[in-house]
Amino acid sequence: MAAGPPLGAWAVLAILAALAAGVEWETTGRGLEGHHALPELKRAAAVAAARALGRVEERLGLRPGKVPVRWSLDVSLPPAPLAAPLAAPRAFEAGRTAFDGGTVTVTLPARKHLRSQRGLDAVVLHEAVHAVLASRCGSRERYEAIPGWLREGLALHAAEEGETAVLEAIAERAFAGAPADSFLAGAAPAAPATPTVRPAAEETSYGEAYLRVRWIEERIGAAGLKALCSRLAGGQGFPEACEALLGMKVEAALGAARRWARERVARLLPADRERRFRESLDASRAGRTAEAARAWGVLLEEDPGGPLGPTLRYLLAKRAIEEGGPGGLRAAREHLEAVLSSPGEAWRPEALVLHGECLRAEGRDAEARDAWQEVLEAYGEDAGPAERARKCLVIQ
Repeated sequence: MAAGPPLGAWAVLAILAALAAGVEWETTGRGLEGHHALPELKRAAAVAAARALGRVEERLGLRPGKVPVRWSLDVSLPPAPLAAPLAAPRAFEAGRTAFDGGTVTVTLPARKHLRSQRGLDAVVLHEAVHAVLASRCGSRERYEAIPGWLREGLALHAAEEGETAVLEAIAERAFAGAPADSFLAGAAPAAPATPTVRPAAEETSYGEAYLRVRWIEERIGAAGLKALCSRLAGGQGFPEACEALLGMKVEAALGAARRWARERVARLLPADRERRFRESLDASRAGRTAEAARAWGVLLEEDPGGPLGPTLRYLLAKRAIEEGGPGGLRAAREHLEAVLSSPGEAWRPEALVLHGECLRAEGRDAEARDAWQEVLEAYGEDAGPAERARKCLVIQ
């Protein structure tokens, strides 16, 4: 295995702090154990986990209990591409936490972070919420008695991933031709048209799970949310904790949370903008591409940071590439770079493929190869983009 880069004093202190917190990542699986970036990833993941434990205590008032937590980097190669990746329960798994004998094990697929550590802190923090809560519960049965949507909502909230999850859920539904708030239906939605980081938690979408937790916190405050976590970790059922802290039964609480969430979605994507976006997609499918592109440009200018932003940029990039010429290529690359710098995962594999093609057209072959390799390493299970990236590498 290649040696990692020399450590500076700050890195040594950070690693010592991680070790003091009981965090040391082991490796499992085979295939990428000799990757030159693995030592640095292990160091970064150890520091991220140490920070995450502090964050979980700060936000949720929880520390690990008697069940020890293990930290594992899975160095397996990417799985075979899936014919229908979005229908698979772990198609774009960023991490997982599970009881494993007498421990709680957090596992991250190393391949998703070897080329870029983008999002590593958030993923580790998300899984740390699950791990600490499971450790405090002390048994699989007590942990799984907590509603799945609540476990996921707490993790999204603590990791500050929830707002992005809501924006992406709105965009996915709107792009698929469904009402933008249909992810709040309480049942798992149909497979969206763009990839997401994680699938729906049990029968509640991730966006709704987060919004339920946000509604709870708005009603009982940060201290009340910590009290809820403490009660659940101590074995109290959610119905009893809900009545004690929120003053209402679960059904009434969930109904109130959904009404609040629908109002919020309506503010994020007003009905008129949603209608115009749907009409633009109809125009594009009917071959009126110039009309569609004009509408996308107007919608993007109106709300560049809104839920439709990454989707509009991706669609405009594709249109610019079709138009060709240096100006179209430059416009496409600017849109794609904005998609790739956004906090979510919407369109990221597809945008990486197109970005690589733009870079290759500009003679930046090494950067193009990096983009395509990231698709194969981080999103190799996504059949469409992975196959296109593989072909690009062969052609080059």
